[in-house]
Amino acid sequence: MNRIDQFRAIQNAYGVSSKKEIEIEKIKRFVSQHFKDTTVFEENVLISGLKQKLLVMKNKDDSAIKNILAYPNETFICGQIVDCYDSKWIITEVDANKQIYTKGKMTLCPNILKFQNSSSTIYSYPYYVDSSSPSLSENKTITTSDTIRKIVLSLDEQTKMFTYDKRFMGEVFNNVPQVWEITDLDAQSKSGLLILTLVKDEYSKDADNLLLGICDYVTPTITPTPTTNYVEITYSGLAQIKSGGSTRSFTATFKDSLGNILVGIVSVWDLIVPIGFESYIDTEIVGNTIKIKVLDNDEIIGKALTLNASDGVTINTQLEIGVISLI
Repeated sequence: MNRIDQFRAIQNAYGVSSKKEIEIEKIKRFVSQHFKDTTVFEENVLISGLKQKLLVMKNKDDSAIKNILAYPNETFICGQIVDCYDSKWIITEVDANKQIYTKGKMTLCPNILKFQNSSSTIYSYPYYVDSSSPSLSENKTITTSDTIRKIVLSLDEQTKMFTYDKRFMGEVFNNVPQVWEITDLDAQSKSGLLILTLVKDEYSKDADNLLLGICDYVTPTITPTPTTNYVEITYSGLAQIKSGGSTRSFTATFKDSLGNILVGIVSVWDLIVPIGFESYIDTEIVGNTIKIKVLDNDEIIGKALTLNASDGVTINTQLEIGVISLI
């Protein structure tokens, strides 16, 4: 290694050729060394579920928008969901110049859009309302201008399957949910984002599942094939838990294709809880039984928990558990 290469190695710039590239590596090294030396440094941020270091700065124009800057050699893209400050955010802008670091903006997503895909799997996507329009969850006197919404969410393989006339459920008032229907899909205005134009629609007791918050609900068909082992979740009574009530037990029983009980399989449990209510759920696992208790909270009434049981490999099943009032 000659002296020039030795100098470049010291500057963390070995393998680069131009003076500009060397200067960029020097700046990146400086930023990396002092990245944590600020009050806006956030170490426990998750981007698309992965831990990442981030600088999160205020936006002087809107408190629901944050300016963000990634650690050198780390990056992010538009449409990714960020877990920060116990809230969900979506990355809406990314600067094209990423020579030293990636910088952009993220917007607070105070709402959740629930829907089923073609295989009846339920998904929950954070979103925000475009511009200053009221959210789907706001209870306002309906006028002509209140019947249309534009919302922004991530564009991915699931949301690319949306079609015109697909319906979504909003907040529930006096046991009547607000329902919205797609009239336009825009995936070109903002990279990585999908802008939905929604119009208010009528709730259908026959087609819509109020408990799960899903419009045009299709009950999943889970039929074990003759050559496949499977698992059942058994429980007493209805698949419901009372808020502030006693603990409910659910047991996983593994069976072969003939219905014979399989022994020696330890169940792997996964309980999906509505966002914001995680601290109101207590669980205890004893063998292949999970005990679930919902602490007293009026806001969780009417929502649903999703319980998954599996062998950790290929055998799995899912159960929707409704949360009801103690009285």
